[in-house]
Amino acid sequence: MRIRYRVTSAIALAALGLPILLALLPSTAPKSTVPPPEPGVIRWDPCKAWVQYGPADRVAVLLLFSAFLVFAVSGLRNRPGPRWLAISGMFAIPMVVASDWWRISANCYSKSGLVSTCVWLSAVTGMFLHHAFQPRAPVRTDPRGPATRRQQINHFVHRSALPSFLITLLTWALLNQFRALTYDGDNPNRIHGAIIAVQQLVAWAAAALFVVAVAVGLHALISQLRTVDT
Repeated sequence: MRIRYRVTSAIALAALGLPILLALLPSTAPKSTVPPPEPGVIRWDPCKAWVQYGPADRVAVLLLFSAFLVFAVSGLRNRPGPRWLAISGMFAIPMVVASDWWRISANCYSKSGLVSTCVWLSAVTGMFLHHAFQPRAPVRTDPRGPATRRQQINHFVHRSALPSFLITLLTWALLNQFRALTYDGDNPNRIHGAIIAVQQLVAWAAAALFVVAVAVGLHALISQLRTVDT
């Protein structure tokens, strides 16, 4: 049984309205786990800190919301989106959650906000899975028409851009684990600095691959829409 793409897109859009609605309603601030300071003592409050996120975290956020926008629009038109973008979006979700986990551990968000965000992320994950793994109807091709060019573009994305992008994300995640093991705040070492430098290079490579993959995917999508219209 084939599920229409507009079903999962509508569910994801409806789930997005839940955190937006809760943000507009008046609510009480969550209880912070940081004890109140004594008179004359200044303590660091993690819920009010300004965070400078790394390149990989920014790429993950950009990838998540770009994929959500692409699949929401294409799903409402009942058309499948790029498989590589759906798979990459599923990799981006745990990276986005991990980048903000320290705020969640510090109880900076309300329970209703966390529940609504989890509901939206679950709906988005379902939408990504739908576009990534549901079998698609075969498309008739014309050797001289735009369908052949579209197939060549999709072949390039699947064979080169997508595996390279996923490898860079996995490499950054593995390096982040080694970085945590080698961290010593009192005695910084060369290994820790080398891991940070390699992570920055991997993050910029992932950003470049993401831009290339999005450009190629948009070109394929535009070619497909032109073919359907004609």
